[in-house]
Amino acid sequence: IICPASLTDMWEAYNEQFQLNARVLSMGLLRSGASALDGPLCSDRDFVLVDESHNFRHHSSQRYDALQSYLARENRRVCLLTATPRNRAATDVYHQIKLFHPDDVTLLPIDPPNLKEYFREVEAGRRRLQDLLVHVLIRRTRKHILRYYGITDDAPSRPMRELSDGEAVPYLDGRKRAHVLVQGKPSYFPQRKLETLRYSIEETYAGLYDRLRRYLGRPAGASGAPSPGKELTYARYGLWHYVLPECQQVAPYPDLHRAGMNLRGLVRVMLFKRFESSVHAFRRTLERLERIHRVFLLALDKGFVPAGEEAQELLYESDTLAEADLVEQLRQVSDRYRLADFDATRLRAHIDADRKLIREMLRLVRPIGPDEDAKLQVLQEKLRAGIPKATGKVLLFTQYAETAQYLFEQINPGGQAKDIDCVFGTQKSKARTAARFAPKANPQIKVAPGDEVRILIATDVMSEGLNLQDGDVVVNYDLHWNPVRLIQRFGRIDRIGSQNDVVWGFNFLPEKALEKQLGLQQVLKGRIKEIHETIGED
Repeated sequence: IICPASLTDMWEAYNEQFQLNARVLSMGLLRSGASALDGPLCSDRDFVLVDESHNFRHHSSQRYDALQSYLARENRRVCLLTATPRNRAATDVYHQIKLFHPDDVTLLPIDPPNLKEYFREVEAGRRRLQDLLVHVLIRRTRKHILRYYGITDDAPSRPMRELSDGEAVPYLDGRKRAHVLVQGKPSYFPQRKLETLRYSIEETYAGLYDRLRRYLGRPAGASGAPSPGKELTYARYGLWHYVLPECQQVAPYPDLHRAGMNLRGLVRVMLFKRFESSVHAFRRTLERLERIHRVFLLALDKGFVPAGEEAQELLYESDTLAEADLVEQLRQVSDRYRLADFDATRLRAHIDADRKLIREMLRLVRPIGPDEDAKLQVLQEKLRAGIPKATGKVLLFTQYAETAQYLFEQINPGGQAKDIDCVFGTQKSKARTAARFAPKANPQIKVAPGDEVRILIATDVMSEGLNLQDGDVVVNYDLHWNPVRLIQRFGRIDRIGSQNDVVWGFNFLPEKALEKQLGLQQVLKGRIKEIHETIGED
């Protein structure tokens, strides 16, 4: 059994409980040439189960190579287990199939009989992915499970498979109750209820929204060059445009062109996304950007361009370094591009103009406190009056660590309430945090009664592979671009075996003015439609 590190304890418990005689390995132990799969405890295994197999949707990794070469030996059987086989594109499925089907030429009854060519046809809309998946995918929706494995709660109870389609409908849509036996005990799927929470971005930013929006500039593809001093030029993310014409096609400058083609638009969208997430996240981002632009200008004054992968890492990760030390370290890793090959006067002018605009935005948003934060106030009011449901437990997700910290500080001033916790990154054990929030769903970890958590604020580090169904409420304080993330978040509490009759999802959605800039809802709708058309829907 190969799974994420956060799930190894769960699989070890299943291994012991059901006497599977399995070897449980964390995906993190897979390495090319020195993989844990090469050890004596794995060499004789003929069946491999890969849990959360969507983690292998990218083929350019050591763990992918290690698993693919292991599965290619002799006649190993493999089962890939995931609720979200497709994240962004149909090729996510292609790379998972290639784990156990290394050749593109295939005997599967598809036309053309070549996996790579077939997926090109799928991406072009000329073939259906379902026509391939029907041969390799076993999919079990909750309706399928209820229909063929369920038992009605009526007296006398009946197996659902014995009912006609018409008789089964009220059980499948929740008007009547039906259960599934798991380890001899009745288990239910909870009913889902969703509610949208809206707030005014204009109120959140104290009437400054239109001004800040103009400073952040026009979307990618808009006509006309940006106006320095009136809107961000994003010069630091499009350095190729400042390379002298005679040098633009000479190595290494084409690399700058490729790297910057979409970067300026992505940075603009990132700023809007943090703008929407929380005042605090936006403010912290502006502070980092102001420092980065200031250091960039210092580097230009010292005669070099701080660009390249190592320079970027230094710029973003050296908040604790004194600026003089940072500039010196940047000089040591910034010998790829010559300042003489750039229109240095124009580049410096645009970088300086952007820095001044960032400082102006900071000046505008610094005074906005929690009491003026309309989005936070909507959450606070809901926590007082509407969000805690039957369990009193709330799982609150946000995309950004800064927003998570901000919400924790505002919901739990001074950290006085011990039943409110916050987790992001790797600073806390995910398994231990899950047990504190959901001790019933995680009985393998003992939690003292006074250590239990009622409100858990988290980034997406807690969105995958964890049993949190003691709670009955998920709040999405901001929405992720990828609907799979939202499915995974809600899946923490929307699970078979939940003791809750109803589970709730509260989604904060930006009002229409910001939606015009982000297009977030439209992107989510489009990606959900793609998933439904290729994988099916539940």
